[in-house]
Amino acid sequence: ARPQTQPLFVARLEAGSGNQKQEFDETVWRQLGADTGESFRRAVPEAPLGVVDGYHLFWRPGPMSRFALHHRPDACMPGQGWKMVGNPEPLKTRMGNQDLDFLAFRFEREGLKAVQIWGVWRDGKPVPFDFSKSFSAHPEVFKPWPSDRHLLGVELVSCFVPYKPDQNPDVKIFERILPQMFD
Repeated sequence: ARPQTQPLFVARLEAGSGNQKQEFDETVWRQLGADTGESFRRAVPEAPLGVVDGYHLFWRPGPMSRFALHHRPDACMPGQGWKMVGNPEPLKTRMGNQDLDFLAFRFEREGLKAVQIWGVWRDGKPVPFDFSKSFSAHPEVFKPWPSDRHLLGVELVSCFVPYKPDQNPDVKIFERILPQMFD
């Protein structure tokens, strides 16, 4: 096996991109254990509150990459005060000339709601998850891989759209904004 050692996705943070880099909280960054990562915000007029947050994380093959899949919205967002509503929904969206598989998670807290799409790849291949069963620490659907899981690169791309309870964003918004946020 030739493990992935460089990210496939790149957050668009160049001048004029419309994306504004945000700093990760130092405690959060240490918990993530990623080798590289970006957090950024984009003003999006068609978004209910006018903003979308983007996240990109990459773990090179090594001991920390085996913990990368523990950082899932259903596990991490409650720590930020969000309550998950319903089950994750599969979402296929087009970016460039490629269809990508994401999961859409819905959350609410203190008069706000949000939808977050989340996709994760191991060595460039989508990692399948099954959240239809009761909550599990490991909803990953294991498939045979040519190497131990901790010897493979893991990459995560996520977008977060907050909105007020009387709004409901169309998940197609992600198809329009992903190419503006990631290459």
